[in-house]
Amino acid sequence: MANFTDNWSPFGFDTYYRKFELYQMGWQKFNVDLSEFALIAAQTQGGNIAVVREDRKKTPSITDPSVYVSTALIRPNIVIFSSSGRVVSQFVWNSGPLLQLGWSSSDELVCVQEDGRVLLYDMFGTFIRTFGMGKEASDVRVVDCRIFDNGPNTGVIVLTETRRFFVVSNIAVNSVVLRSMGEIPGMTTFKPSCWAVVCQDRDIQVFLAKESELFVVDKSSHFQQVPVNLNEQTRGFVAIAVSPNQKHMALVTAEGIIAIKSTEIDSDPYCVFDSKSPTIQPKQLAWCGNSAVVGYWEKAGSHILLMIGPKKDWINYRFDSAVYLVPEMDSLRVISRDAHDVIQKVPSVTMQVMKVGSMAPGAYLLEACREYEALSYKADEYLKLVKPNLEEAVSQCIESAGQEFEVSMQKLLLRAASFGKAFLETEGLSEKFVEMCRNLRVLNALRSYLVGMPMTWKQYEATSITALLDRLVNRRQYELAYRICGYLELPSQEGAARILLHWSNYKMNQRNESDEVLAKAIIAKLEKTPGIPFAECAKNARALGRVRLAVELLERETSAQLQVPLLLDFGKEEMALSKAILSGNSDLVYDVILHLKQKLGAAEFLMRIRNNREVFALFVKYCKQLNPKMLRDLFFQEDWHSEEAFTFIPESYEALSIAEQITALQNAVERFDHAKDEFNKKVTEDQIKLIRHQIKLEEKFPGRKFIGLTVRKTLENLLRDGSFKLADEFKKDYQISDRQFWFVKVDTLAATAQWEELEKFSKSSRKPAVGFEHFAAAAAKNGNRAEAQKYLLKVEDDQRLRCMLKMGMLEDAAEWAAKQKDPVGLDVVLDKCRREDSALAAKVQAYKTSLGFA
Repeated sequence: MANFTDNWSPFGFDTYYRKFELYQMGWQKFNVDLSEFALIAAQTQGGNIAVVREDRKKTPSITDPSVYVSTALIRPNIVIFSSSGRVVSQFVWNSGPLLQLGWSSSDELVCVQEDGRVLLYDMFGTFIRTFGMGKEASDVRVVDCRIFDNGPNTGVIVLTETRRFFVVSNIAVNSVVLRSMGEIPGMTTFKPSCWAVVCQDRDIQVFLAKESELFVVDKSSHFQQVPVNLNEQTRGFVAIAVSPNQKHMALVTAEGIIAIKSTEIDSDPYCVFDSKSPTIQPKQLAWCGNSAVVGYWEKAGSHILLMIGPKKDWINYRFDSAVYLVPEMDSLRVISRDAHDVIQKVPSVTMQVMKVGSMAPGAYLLEACREYEALSYKADEYLKLVKPNLEEAVSQCIESAGQEFEVSMQKLLLRAASFGKAFLETEGLSEKFVEMCRNLRVLNALRSYLVGMPMTWKQYEATSITALLDRLVNRRQYELAYRICGYLELPSQEGAARILLHWSNYKMNQRNESDEVLAKAIIAKLEKTPGIPFAECAKNARALGRVRLAVELLERETSAQLQVPLLLDFGKEEMALSKAILSGNSDLVYDVILHLKQKLGAAEFLMRIRNNREVFALFVKYCKQLNPKMLRDLFFQEDWHSEEAFTFIPESYEALSIAEQITALQNAVERFDHAKDEFNKKVTEDQIKLIRHQIKLEEKFPGRKFIGLTVRKTLENLLRDGSFKLADEFKKDYQISDRQFWFVKVDTLAATAQWEELEKFSKSSRKPAVGFEHFAAAAAKNGNRAEAQKYLLKVEDDQRLRCMLKMGMLEDAAEWAAKQKDPVGLDVVLDKCRREDSALAAKVQAYKTSLGFA
C-alpha cells in the first residue's frame, strides 16, 4: 500500500497529514501572481476567489503625520475566479476607496470601503444592497476590518482611526443592527498589532494585541487583559488566528515564537514553538482544521509553510511561488500561481484501510480485492483473515471511499466493499453502499474543473442538500442542480421546481431576448416538471417589467386562487373574471367584482357586469347582504321596478321612525305601480294601512304596544282587552275570513280565561265556523277540564272520539268507543294506552273481549 501513502507526512505518533492537488489553476494563462494582489478573498467550502491587484498609495496618518499608512484601493478591477482558476466575472470598482473583501455565507461578495460603507454583490458583479457601519466610521477613516462567520450568518467588524470597534453580527437582514464595542485604555493613539474575532454561542469577542499585551473586548463593552504567560520576553505579537471551531487560537511573536492556547481567557498556552524566524514575520497564519496551525513565511525567494501541532509536532511544505491560505473546518486549502492544493489530516478510517502494515479488517479486504483482480490465490488467504470481521471491513472501505478525492481511489475502495459485500447478507450495508455511490457522484460533479467546488466529505455532510443546491443556483449551475435533484429523487417543491424557478428568473433578466422567445423557452422547460409555481414565475416577470411574458406564464397556472389575484395586479380584469368564473369559486368572482368596483366609476362598473349573467347574479347577492343602495341603483339602471321596490321593504323594517318606515313602503308602492305588479302593490298598501291603524290604536290605548305587530297579533291584543267591537271592525277592514277569526278569538278567550265570553261566542251562531271540538280543545289546553267537558257534549258523535284523544281523555275515549262498539277506535285507544297507561290498556282489552273483537 506504499503508493497509497506517498503524499502522507507523519505528524507525531500515529497521526498523518496529506497534501494533494485539487486543480491545475486555469488562471495560468493570465500570468497570475498572488504577490501582485492587494486583496484576496477566498470563500470556504470550495467557494470562489476574489482578487484585486495592488494599487495603493502611502499617506500620512491622521494621528501621527510622521507615519505613512496605505490608503484604500481607489478604482481597482475586481476579478472573481472559481476554485479551479476559471474566470467567473470581473468588474471595475466604481464606488469609494476599497479596504477589504470577503464572502458571505450566501455567496455574496462583501466589499468594505474606507468610509465604513459595506456593499454586497453577487459573484457576477451585480449590486445587491449596501449599509453603513455608523456615523463615526463615516466621519473618521476605517483602518482595518474583518468579515467573519457567525454561525450560519456572516458578520462585519471594523476598526476606525480612533481605535474603536463597530460590529454588525448579521449582514443578511435588511435592517442591520450596529453595535459599538468597548474601548481599551491606551489604544486611542496606538493601532493594534494584530486582532481576531471569536464567535461562540452568538457571543462576539475581539482578541487584540497591544505590543506584548493581549486584551479581549465583547459586545457588552467589557474588556479585560488576557494572560499569555510566555516564558520568554517578547516585543509584541504580530499575528493571531482562531481555529474554525472557535476554541483555539495561535499567536506569533515578533521573535517568531508561536503560542497555541484556548480561547478561554484564563488558559495558558499548551504549545510554545520556535519557528526560527526572529527577523521575518509570517505573511499569513491559518488553521488546518482544528488540530494544527500553519504559518506562511517568505524567505529569500522561498515560500515556506510551517505546520505546528499542539504537541510541538511540525511539518514543512515548500512552494515555488506566493500562496494564499484558506482555512476549512477539516483542512487547509493552499492556492498558488500554478495549483490549488489541500492539506488535510488523514481521516482515521483512511488510516485503518490504507496505512502500511495496518491490521484493520478494511485493509485486509482491500488487499483481498486487489489480489482477486490480479487473479492471485492470495485473495482467498486475505478473505480467511478478514472473514470474522467482514461486515466491519466492508463498512470501513465504504467510509474510506467517501474521504478520497481521486475517482480511481474511490472506485478501488468501492470495488473492495462490493467484493466483501458479496459474501454477506446484511441489507444495511447494501443501502450504505448505494448511498455512498450516490453521494460520491454528486461530490465528483461538484469537484469537477468546470464547477470548481472542491468540498471534502465532512463539509458535504455538514451542508444540507437545500443549501448545496442554493450554492449551485448562485453560481448559475442550473443544469447540474436540476440533475442532482432528479438523481437524489428530491420532492419537486424542494428540488426541481425550485431550481427551475431560479432558472426562469435568470432567463427573464436577459434583456436581449423578447417576451415571445422567453415564453416559449421557459414554458417548454417548466411544463415538463410537475408542481411548478407558474404564478411565482409570472410575479417575477412582472417585477422585471415583462407584463406580456407574465400573462403568458400565468395562463399555465393551474391554481385559480394564485392566478386570479395576479391577473388583477397585472390589470387584466377581463381575463381574471373569466378565470374566476371557470374555476367555479364564487369567492374569487367576488374578489374580481370588488376589484372592479373600486377601480371603476359606479356607472361604468354597472355597465361592465350587466353583460355577464353569472357575475350579475353574484353581485346582486352581494348587494342584498352588504350594499342595498347599490343594488337599488343597479335595478334602477336596468328599469327593473319590481326588484327595485323590494329593496325598500328591508329598509322599512330598519327605519328609525314610523315616518321613515311609511316613506319607504310608499316608495315601494310607487315602484310596484310602475312595474304593474298589482298583488305586491296591494300587499304593501295594506301594510301601510295597518301601520296607520296601529298608530291610532296606540293613541286610544296608551301603554299598549301595537305598532310592528302582525294582523293576527293585533287582533289578539284587541280581544285580550275585551275590545270586541273594535275586533269585529278590524276583521272587516282587513278581510279576515270567518273561520280564521273564530280560531283566533276562541284561542285568545281561552288563553285569557274569558269563559263567559267564550260561551257567549259559541252561542252567537247556529253553526260555529270552527266546530265545538276546537272550543273543547282550547279549554283543555288552558287547564279548564270542566269547561272542556261542556263543549265536548256538543261535538258530533263521529268527531267525539278524535276530540277526546286530542284532549288526552283516554279513559273517556275507551268508554265512548266501547259504547259505540267501534273496534277501530278501541285499537287506537289501546295503542296509546300501551305507551302511557298499562292498567287502562288491560281495561280496553277487556272491552274488546266482551264485544267479541279480541
